[in-house]
Amino acid sequence: MDDMEERRTSERAVWSAVWVAVLTPLTRLLPGAAAGAAGAAGWLALPLALPAAMALTALPDRIVRRDEEGLAPAVLRLLGRPGAAAVYTIYIMWAAVLVAARFRLSGEYFLAAVGHRDRLWVTVLPAAAIAAWLAAKKGGATVRAGALMARVVGTGLIVWIALAAFRVRTERLLPVRAEDLPSVAKGAVLALGLMCAGVYGTFFGWRPTRRRSAGGAIRWASLILTQVCLFGGLGAELTARAEDPFITLSRSVGVDGAIRRVESLAAAMGLLGDLVMAALLLGASRRLLGMLRPSWGGGKSAAILAAAAAALALTLFRQEQSARRFGLGAAPVGNLILGLVVPVGLYLLERGKRKGISCGEETARSADIVTRSGE
Repeated sequence: MDDMEERRTSERAVWSAVWVAVLTPLTRLLPGAAAGAAGAAGWLALPLALPAAMALTALPDRIVRRDEEGLAPAVLRLLGRPGAAAVYTIYIMWAAVLVAARFRLSGEYFLAAVGHRDRLWVTVLPAAAIAAWLAAKKGGATVRAGALMARVVGTGLIVWIALAAFRVRTERLLPVRAEDLPSVAKGAVLALGLMCAGVYGTFFGWRPTRRRSAGGAIRWASLILTQVCLFGGLGAELTARAEDPFITLSRSVGVDGAIRRVESLAAAMGLLGDLVMAALLLGASRRLLGMLRPSWGGGKSAAILAAAAAALALTLFRQEQSARRFGLGAAPVGNLILGLVVPVGLYLLERGKRKGISCGEETARSADIVTRSGE
């Protein structure tokens, strides 16, 4: 494999891992909130947000230079060491809080299935240990593990969609009225905020390329079909009232005589997605710590960060509703700032520097021409 193919593979792996990392929030948090806000039209929130999300995936290519390994060195180059240190610290602290909330919610999904809601530590501690182990590996290994899990989860999601499609009723998806559009737009902002957590994937060491594959379009299309199945299978009212619409629908789909329930499949997809998200965020934070001081970038940092996230999950988010409110309130807002505002600001800085270099080169050429004319 030549160097250019290696670069393309690395970037595809990053976005595959990001896709599976944001899968759980988009399938378990977004539908209920969108249905409560926009009713039957709530399924349009994710499709409306996707163009902006796809545009954001192109931003790192415009910021990261060919000789840089990911977004982290670009932040240092554009902001200088003091500014980069401040930005790194914010990203690291926010990652720990996001991972803590995911640990809490994923633990709740599992505990609800086994009927022991009072033993949260039984799920949080093993999840933290696995995430720390994945994050402690080299950046490429963490991303490749996430991309591998994306294939497994993608296959499972296709099976889930195929089974759930039998319960879809068109009348549950319509009508879409003009007065619903403002509420749909609010849902789209929420969806974009949930997806912006994927910015952490760009901190790993990958090299930019302008080329895109069809895989990304297929992955995002599967998420849209998931929303259609949820709203078309449950209806807007039940989707809004259900504690977890994805699991609720999974309990009632299947093929007579073959598959009765796919609840276990849905739970497994959620667990893998949460583990990938935790590994990506902790691994990216470990890399940022290494940028601050090389001795901080070892595997112990991942273990310390995972332990801090587990402690937050067991204390700050001990009540399930606190984690859910955070996931639908503060988390999307913080993600939009770190995943949209900051990258756009970096892009504008990079664009300004490139224009400055171009103007400087043009001035130098003009001066050289004048000098030669004088001679």
